[in-house]
Amino acid sequence: IVSPHQRIGKGRMFAAIRKILGEDNTAEIDLTRALNQSKDYLTNKQLVLIDELKSESNWAEAQKLLNTLKRNITEEWHGSRFLYQDFKDVYSCTNYILFSNHTNALSINKNDERYWVVRCDVSPKQQIFYKHFSEWLKKPEAAQHLLWHYKNREISETFDFDGHAPRTVWSNQMSNEGKHPFIQRVIEDFDQNLMPFINDIVSIVDVRIHYKNVGIGKVRANEIHNALLEVGGKKLG
Repeated sequence: IVSPHQRIGKGRMFAAIRKILGEDNTAEIDLTRALNQSKDYLTNKQLVLIDELKSESNWAEAQKLLNTLKRNITEEWHGSRFLYQDFKDVYSCTNYILFSNHTNALSINKNDERYWVVRCDVSPKQQIFYKHFSEWLKKPEAAQHLLWHYKNREISETFDFDGHAPRTVWSNQMSNEGKHPFIQRVIEDFDQNLMPFINDIVSIVDVRIHYKNVGIGKVRANEIHNALLEVGGKKLG
């Protein structure tokens, strides 16, 4: 869930979900805990929230999270290692929800069907609204009312619960904006017909030398290869 605005009540929404599922069955974690090798959140949790997700400060760390979630989402058995203990396999059917204020939070592949991305553009309400909701949520019957509402909510008959996550316009936006910074630079230069793309044929060596000369630094051959594929390049030899 992506929201360009802060303080719109995402935390209170998850608090409501925890009321329904039970606090022992849910967990709220940050990026550091999500990447920890113990993966303690995999056991005995039905739903895990990864909050304040962003990639702009550390793209490599967010990519690590993406690779971690890739296995967590698709596999049922996972390697886990707590401090001073050996690795062991744990069974998990945990579901995940991610909150972010950034449309480039994850570098999702354009063909990745594991993630459903939705953008929430509502503006923050008056503080009194959140105060009343928080007070109501403390009531014993609050969870029952919410559970009844969601169990009776009409869902399209064509929706496939076991299918792939629906692709949205926001999924495409995150795929584009979450690309590696070098790939974004290559796309920009290619679209503007700038060096080193003034000719139809370029070599990985030429591309590497050019971007090193303009201050990008050392770029690996596979990164250049991936960037060229993004702009429609084809391997000739």
